[in-house]
Amino acid sequence: MVHDSEYTPDPSLVTRFYDDHAMNRHLDVRELPAPEPMLRILEAVSTLAPGESLLVHHNRIPHLLYPRLTERGLTVETNVPQDGEILLTIHRPPQANTLP
Repeated sequence: MVHDSEYTPDPSLVTRFYDDHAMNRHLDVRELPAPEPMLRILEAVSTLAPGESLLVHHNRIPHLLYPRLTERGLTVETNVPQDGEILLTIHRPPQANTLP
């Protein structure tokens, strides 16, 4: 088992990670071998501000990722378009306003 703290990304593997105008981020992990997709996704979601989302382009449904996202207070929506690509929208909810 690989722990996040022991992970060193292989610089020869390139993913696209960029911001768009809607405060969403995109990450393409379709070409990465396991466990790289999960590790890259967890690294990316750690930088999401409240209200931001990460759109992940994946080639399979990452069943082992879902509990890790829930533990971090994130929500995820999985879409499987007809072309077979898996699209995950991972969202960090806005912080709740609390009154003193």
